Amino acid sequence: MRRNYSIVDTSPEYQKCLEHIPSNIKKDLDLKLEILQDDPFSIAKELRAPLQGKYSVRIDRGYRLECRIDLNSHKIFLLFIGPRSEAYKRMF
Repeated sequence: MRRNYSIVDTSPEYQKCLEHIPSNIKKDLDLKLEILQDDPFSIAKELRAPLQGKYSVRIDRGYRLECRIDLNSHKIFLLFIGPRSEAYKRMF
């Protein structure tokens, strides 16, 4: 099946965070990444100023995925994954 968007996880911070995510959260993350590739705007919430251009995706048990979505290239850049409290502290 051809995907509408491709995932790019080049952020070193994302890779580091991913190492500390529990396996049950990783399973939900994998599901959300599949949905993102098909229709990112069905689950991604655009963040308001000063974080415009970034999106947040709710992951099971209070985790958040932060990403950028490039409409021109149809790429999704994964920036951060972690508990909601850490995600929003980090963003501001």
